Parts: sequence; structure tokens; C-alpha cells
Amino acid sequence: MSLRRPTDQQIRQYLLERQDAPFSYDITNGTMQHKHRADFLEDPLFAGYDIDTYRIKLGSGEDCFRKAVEAMKGWTTFDVGSWVTLCFKDQTLQVGTTVGILSWQVGFWVLSICRILNIIEEYDEDGSVTRFGFVYGTLKEHVVQGEEKFVIEWCHDDGSVFYEITSFSKPQKLLTKIGYPVARFFQEHFASASGESMLKACGGSSVTSHI
Repeated sequence: MSLRRPTDQQIRQYLLERQDAPFSYDITNGTMQHKHRADFLEDPLFAGYDIDTYRIKLGSGEDCFRKAVEAMKGWTTFDVGSWVTLCFKDQTLQVGTTVGILSWQVGFWVLSICRILNIIEEYDEDGSVTRFGFVYGTLKEHVVQGEEKFVIEWCHDDGSVFYEITSFSKPQKLLTKIGYPVARFFQEHFASASGESMLKACGGSSVTSHI
């Protein structure tokens, strides 16, 4: 945390120095273990973590799906307002990419570091659903510890295209533990704003729904 916004050069150096740093939690790829929030809540492996899911319909058809995929590859998922900046959009969405999320929270600049550990490109066995997305996990330089999965889902039976976020997290820093309700507020606000951004990228305008 800092009262002064770090420069881009400082952030790039910070990310470079942490390219090989370990994740700050043990359940890597944990967001891939279950489909539904209820299953995470029943799994003792995730005891102590807050489980969050968010899902929004972006539209229908192949064109919508392709637009959503291109938007995600361009980091549109992080176009959530002036209070959050992804560091940096010139990086490639691929396994091993280390990114910083710089945010302005309650009078402080907070730089949280994550690394992508999975790229999702899959089909259901019966061919009914196509998915694209990514998973990233926190390093120790993050206000929380845990993992987040971002997925675009194209359901071929009716053509519907959805954007879904799944995460598990718990506080990592002392200040986060003290002000955890505030951190939770920012987490929820991020998911909603991310959904609106993806919806806009696909040409939609309806209000999001959090599930």
C-alpha cells in the first residue's frame, strides 16, 4: 500500500522481480475442481475461504462468443473504472504471465500481484458447450490469497453466451483482515463492473445479475 501512485517503470520492475515467485496458497487450479458454488462450500478443502460466483448473459451466437473471447484476450475483463488499472495490457494472456492490479482503495494505492496458471479452451464431451477463459492465482504481494477463474461459455443448444467469474479467497495482509468488509465490497464491485465491461464489448446493454 502506498499514498503515492507507483510509476509504470516501478511496477514493471516489480513484476519482473516476481516472475518466479511462488503462489500464496496451496490449492492451485482449485477453481477448476467444481462447477457450482454449493459444491465448493461443501468441500472441506475450501474451508476458511469465501466462495464467490458471478454470471451474466452476454448475448447469443458465434459472433457474440468471438467478440467476448477477443475482449478477454485484450484484458477487457479489467476495464472496470478509474479505480482499477491492469498492469499491463501489452502482456499476452498466457500461462506464466504475471500481472499487477493497481487499485485506489480508501485513500491508498494498492498493487496486487497475480500469475496466470491456466488457459481454458475446452468443449463438453457431447459438444454442447464451448469455453474459453483463464485462471490466475495470487502471489504474496496481494491483499488476499486465493484464485479467480474467468470463463466465457457458449451453449450450443440455444446459442446463449455467458461470462462467469468464480473465486475463492481469504485475507492475506493484516490491514485486509482488519478492513475485510471493505475488501469484500471491492471484490463484489469488481465482478459486477467486469461483467458490464464484457457486456458492452459484445454490444449488449442489459443490467447484470449476480448469482
